[in-house]
Amino acid sequence: MKDIYEMMRLKKRGYSYKKISEVTGWSTSTIVKYTLQHLGIPFSLCLASAFRDCSLMINPKKVLKKMKELLQLEKDRRGLSKDKLVFIGMADVANYYWCAMKSLLKNKKMELEFFGAYLKDRINYSFRLKGSGLMPDMDELPRSPDELLDIGNEITFRDIEKLLKERAKMLELIKANIVDISFVDLHAGKRIPFESLSPKQRGEALEIRKAERYPTIRWNFNWEDYVVVGEPDGITDNFVYEFKSTKNRFLMNFVKPVALTQADLYGYFFKRNQKRVQIHIMENDVTETFEERVDKFHAIETLHRFKSIDEGEKPLPPKEWKCRVCEFKGICKARSFCP
Repeated sequence: MKDIYEMMRLKKRGYSYKKISEVTGWSTSTIVKYTLQHLGIPFSLCLASAFRDCSLMINPKKVLKKMKELLQLEKDRRGLSKDKLVFIGMADVANYYWCAMKSLLKNKKMELEFFGAYLKDRINYSFRLKGSGLMPDMDELPRSPDELLDIGNEITFRDIEKLLKERAKMLELIKANIVDISFVDLHAGKRIPFESLSPKQRGEALEIRKAERYPTIRWNFNWEDYVVVGEPDGITDNFVYEFKSTKNRFLMNFVKPVALTQADLYGYFFKRNQKRVQIHIMENDVTETFEERVDKFHAIETLHRFKSIDEGEKPLPPKEWKCRVCEFKGICKARSFCP
């Protein structure tokens, strides 16, 4: 436990994985593993307490099994079928305008992860708001899975705004000390040429280098039978911020509708009236900026369209070239719906 606290302390101070490795002597892969496993000490403690199993603090396979059980229990508590898709992500819903079927398949694939984000945020924020910090008192810990799932019921949107303001103050304090994160830090000590990165890794690297910095927070919102999870690239008092990158201007024509929709969803749920969207075009090394009012009607329409596909409506097939590079090309039947 002492080692975990030391790692978290260094991460909060802005140390890179490489720097933590130098200070602690751990390998960067070990640091990444512990960062993911111990995203929040309150969550880990509560999980172990609810199932009365301390090994859940350190055994990721057992954690995964228990998270699956908790997901089914939460669906039961909501009166929903175990096969019903409930936990979805705003970014993947917005991808409806890239490919409707991919949007659905990605949300199904990621449901357990979205549920994990939902549960971790509710638990960690709840103890943060109570002032319990990293180590909740023993009498605050849940004694059953049901008690675990009840944690966070008291959190309001006003509380989320309070936490966001705390993050904004912290960002202002550390902005002067932020340094660029190299590919060495991001990829476990291995120097990887930019051209060799996957499209997702390139996007993450460009976001670190090119995107504007604003405070943000992840949270979840109920919409009909769904729980919609999202974390904008930035949230100010007036606008939500979204950054994307694309290879060339041709592809920007397909990325832009997704980015604007994603910002609309963020604005709708996080109650902001303006959106600021930036798309970096690698071909020209330029960043296009779009500032508009959040279209909340479009956000709601997108959610309804996604729901229709989830309920069995046949989607319009995407451009054929999109299918060739899609992770779901082996199981997707969207093109079979062509007339």
